[in-house]
Amino acid sequence: MDLTNRQTNIINIITTQEKASLSTIRTLLPEPISIATLNREID
Repeated sequence: MDLTNRQTNIINIITTQEKASLSTIRTLLPEPISIATLNREID
């Protein structure tokens, strides 16, 4: 299964941040995303 660009961005944020809360990830993503969508992408 290939990852989307958004999923790749999320993985990069999680691996480079010491603490990556959902709000931190949302802030660092290049496009707006809801918490619900972020949770689905992480799952």
